[in-house]
Amino acid sequence: MTPLENLQIWLRTEGCDGIVVPSTDIFLSEFAPPSERRLEWLSGFTGSTGIAIVTPNKAALFLDGRYFNQGLDETNGSAFEVHPVGWDQRRNWLQNHLQAGDQLHIDRRLHSILDSRQWFDQCARAGVRAKFVDKHPIDDLWCAARPPRFDPDIQDYPTRFAGTSREAKLDRVAHDLKIEAWAGLLVADPEDVSWLLNVRGSRESVVVDAGEWHIVPAARSRLLVYADGTAEWFVDEERVDSELRTALPDHVSICRPSRLSERLASCEADGPVAANPRTTPATLGDAVPHQSRLRDSELVARLRWVKNSVEIEGARRAHIEDAVAVIRLMAELATGKFASANEFDVAMCIESYRRENPLYVGPSMPAMSAAGLSGAQAHYVPKRVGSRKLSDHPIYWLDSGGQYFGGTTDNTVTLALGAPSRVHVETHTLVMRGFIALTTSCFPMGMTGCHLYATARHPLWNQGLDFGHGTGHGVGNFLNIHEGPTISRDPSPLSAVPIEAGVIMSNEPGFYAVGDFGMRIESHMLVVPADHNGFLAFATISRLPIDPKLVDFSMLLPAERQWLADYHTVLLADVGPRLDAFSRHWLEELVQCFVANSPGTSIQARF
Repeated sequence: MTPLENLQIWLRTEGCDGIVVPSTDIFLSEFAPPSERRLEWLSGFTGSTGIAIVTPNKAALFLDGRYFNQGLDETNGSAFEVHPVGWDQRRNWLQNHLQAGDQLHIDRRLHSILDSRQWFDQCARAGVRAKFVDKHPIDDLWCAARPPRFDPDIQDYPTRFAGTSREAKLDRVAHDLKIEAWAGLLVADPEDVSWLLNVRGSRESVVVDAGEWHIVPAARSRLLVYADGTAEWFVDEERVDSELRTALPDHVSICRPSRLSERLASCEADGPVAANPRTTPATLGDAVPHQSRLRDSELVARLRWVKNSVEIEGARRAHIEDAVAVIRLMAELATGKFASANEFDVAMCIESYRRENPLYVGPSMPAMSAAGLSGAQAHYVPKRVGSRKLSDHPIYWLDSGGQYFGGTTDNTVTLALGAPSRVHVETHTLVMRGFIALTTSCFPMGMTGCHLYATARHPLWNQGLDFGHGTGHGVGNFLNIHEGPTISRDPSPLSAVPIEAGVIMSNEPGFYAVGDFGMRIESHMLVVPADHNGFLAFATISRLPIDPKLVDFSMLLPAERQWLADYHTVLLADVGPRLDAFSRHWLEELVQCFVANSPGTSIQARF
């Protein structure tokens, strides 16, 4: 009997009309640990984010553009329907498969305050009732082979990597609380807690093998900051490194996690309490006795997104360190060393090359190593068994990254390992032109990711082409590769906020031909002041080359050709001295291709 059949039997037995199964855990993690991956257990879908609705007789999986084709493949032959993610799609499905007045069970531990508000509204519009509960039946049904609970130790993240002390950060938060006349701020997102207290998950917890699940080195805990500057950290004390406990300031006390609801109620008695509705579970929001005194605030997240000078320098160093391993692999791929290898072999190889660097801690993401047909899935992660051989198709791309103390990397390179077709070269050139357009753009202060969404897409759009994922996202400091703000089409709490100087963002246009191939170029950019007052610009801080065999220089403007020459010249100067002789020679020849095709006219590029 399948997990879905077991859940549907439970629904019929309990007289439950329907239930929501999200991919999140009680910390609303984007990358939930194995023991919390209820959606994967139920459906077989292995992507990081998604949501299912299950009734006694039907089941639907809702996925964004990164994972739609993957969801179709992984649920093929099952009873799951696969639909694009979105509230309209979910509401329509509810209207078609539930009766008026039916109840949809929603575990409020696994949904944010904002998400719960939206579910309540959408259920009402669909004519069904949202029934919020505090337990999920999968926790009882998933017994056999459930992985052990993941609860890593927590260690100090020194100021030499964080740039600002925990005392200064807490003072800043307390200052804002006083201005707003709020009694306290609940920091429920482990990534916000990690940034605010300068702590991270232990180094050992981040080390995983290629193909294994992904870990964000955040301290899985909560924090309550009071207007007087004191703070209570809700975490199991035995998980906190002894040196870190000693280093905590006197006004930060450690409390049992079970006391959080009690302390929230006590805090609210003194005045309004604020929380980030996007990252705070609904259960914790409900712990505030008078909901009219619960305020929405993204204060800590917004502060975290803007990097200080130490964090910026750390990110630059991390990209150079990471480039040494990736360029070595690119050189070997281009010269045929991996002619008989498959996608998983290469994922293992890039992990082994990174581990040769003593500064490397672990992967920042599962390595996406995709050849040909696999590349048509935007977030394809190869499995140990069944991976395609690289020799099966001329187009191969690798999206991977590393965690380094002080910085986190996440870059994508696309290579022609055989003779590319005209379609491959033209398409890649269009993707690259969009990539250059975004990184060289200049925009007024106050612009959001929604405003910049089209910048990297115009070359593709002009040919009737597009891609189904966002164009960019913020990047953490030894944290999640995905944070705000984002560059995407639809307004959201992440894409509708002004982009500020100091933010590090990805730039990742691509194209995916279903049933044929895919390609993507991805680098990180730093938001910097532009030459004109009141304007901002981007500086590319990644240091990975573009494959000239996939570039049609006749399709490029002179400024685009010059940018490519300048970028690769800087890349060679920064990374070249760190490379072995073989890799450096390969890179020098590649750079010369771009220099030879430059018009020789000066442009003001930022790197």
